[in-house]
Amino acid sequence: MAESSLSPKEEMAASVTSDAHHFDTVYSWLTVERALYLGLGLLALMLRLYGLGRRPMQPQEARQALAAWQLLQGQSAETGGCSPLILTANFALFALLGANDVSARLLPALLGTLLVLLPYGLRRWLGREGALLVAALLALSPLALFNARYLSGTTAVATSALLLLIGLAHWVEDRRPGTIHLAAGGLAGLLLAGPGAYTVLLILASFGLLLGLTNRRLRLDELVRSPQSIVRGLKSAVRSQIADLGLRTEDWGLSLALIMGLIATAFLLNPSGLQALLDLLPAWGRGFMTVSDGLPWLQYLALLPLYDPLLLAFGLAGLVLAWRERDLLGLFLSYWALAALVLTSLMTGRGAGDALLVALPLALLAGRFLGQHLPEWVGGATWGQEGFFVALACGLVVYAGLQLSFFSLSGDAAYLQIIGVVMLLIVGLFASIGRWLGREAACRGVGLFLLLILGLVTLSTGINLNFVHLGDPHELALAAPISLQVRTLLSDVARLSAQWAIDERAVEVALHRDLALPLAWYLRDYPNLKVVESLAPTVDSTAVIAPVAEDNPSLGGPYGGQDYLLRSWWVPATLRGADWGKWLLRRQASTPPQEERVILWVRQEES
Repeated sequence: MAESSLSPKEEMAASVTSDAHHFDTVYSWLTVERALYLGLGLLALMLRLYGLGRRPMQPQEARQALAAWQLLQGQSAETGGCSPLILTANFALFALLGANDVSARLLPALLGTLLVLLPYGLRRWLGREGALLVAALLALSPLALFNARYLSGTTAVATSALLLLIGLAHWVEDRRPGTIHLAAGGLAGLLLAGPGAYTVLLILASFGLLLGLTNRRLRLDELVRSPQSIVRGLKSAVRSQIADLGLRTEDWGLSLALIMGLIATAFLLNPSGLQALLDLLPAWGRGFMTVSDGLPWLQYLALLPLYDPLLLAFGLAGLVLAWRERDLLGLFLSYWALAALVLTSLMTGRGAGDALLVALPLALLAGRFLGQHLPEWVGGATWGQEGFFVALACGLVVYAGLQLSFFSLSGDAAYLQIIGVVMLLIVGLFASIGRWLGREAACRGVGLFLLLILGLVTLSTGINLNFVHLGDPHELALAAPISLQVRTLLSDVARLSAQWAIDERAVEVALHRDLALPLAWYLRDYPNLKVVESLAPTVDSTAVIAPVAEDNPSLGGPYGGQDYLLRSWWVPATLRGADWGKWLLRRQASTPPQEERVILWVRQEES
């Protein structure tokens, strides 16, 4: 090896220069804007990972997790209704980290964090401030946070849809063929994510059709080429990329299908995953026809105003702005939000995951609206004038909240009258701002007031939904949440096993088939677990878990039982009078929820 001709001092100086150059490169990349995105990403990741396993698995989650675990154990897995992308990811995560509630929900949590960062790719259309505000809205959105902490393909659908939108937006704007790769990745992820993918694809296809029919009427020719030219250009770009890879069009399509097939089948370890992939479209279609256990229609429509009022209010403002400006992205996001609301409302199995497909375009519209107006509101406000009125209006809101609390305790309608008067005072307050300080000052005051009040409400509902009321049926995001008492049941079974078999997992357990989800997931490590169709004298396991309807089962011996709450559900239609105040403020009601209980039967020693 040749020796260096530099002296030690020269080598040290060269090393320092190299390190300084590297530092300058990193420093020049890490702008304030990117640092803010990294901060929001870390905040989103912490919110999505904190206490990730505290909420018990719901039946839909348990089905998805149990299928991946059975696949890992070499058992036959029932993959019907499962997301192929989540199934394969959990197969790998269980192999690396072990199977538990946290590892099962890890991919949705990570994808939910990625969803927060993706608006960076739309800065050209949303504006720098707008894209950053979209990221903040998604990071703190109660519904986005809930879905990122829930094992399903809904967050994967939303993330893939936004990735597809970013790729298409960049291609439509500057026709760079390389952006096709980004769009193709989003499309592949979308098709693997879950049945909700076809809601997004239908919205995309129908918007393209409507754009072609109404292009001249909406005067979009200056903003975008005709839809026919877009399609022709897209085909040309795809063919160009395929040619650069040395492939024919047929080979490229076959390669994409092969990659999707490998992911769906967990790299050929789960052949039934291919059927699960093909079943996503029929499953989406059945969602409009078959009766399911989704949220009631009005309860579903209440999710956004109840949990995401900030995003909804400014999203609607952004929708109005988009219609006035008539730019292509704004019109598409408006159409996406409205079409998704209609389509998901028509589904019988609708839930919080479907609401995310409505919340996502509204978040993009809200961020763009706030990005255009918030700097003007903050910079143009005179805090001795508009600030005084905003502070006074906030004080009136606090007073109205106290009156609502008094109403919830006493039921006296006089408190509601006071609340009505306070609301009129707030409206009159901002009307007086418009009269004395001008219309622009009134708009600034209203905007800052709504941003503050609705922001605090959003933070409060998000904390309660995702970290406090985990098994509370009075929260509307789940139709019938699994109770936290399931943890007590499982610990009692483990203690019983230690007493009878000197091992926390060796006891014989018979589980009624109606309770297989979610209990089969939590009892998966019991080698002597049996799932039985019904309770009969032939069932003589040490422990038997059955529905409470089997209150006097015919088992093979004497048994004693203890009941546990499995899940409960509650309907807001039962609210009357003061209960409305209790529910809005504390998620409480006088009407008790309906319950489904289970009994742990334990074989008694014969004397």
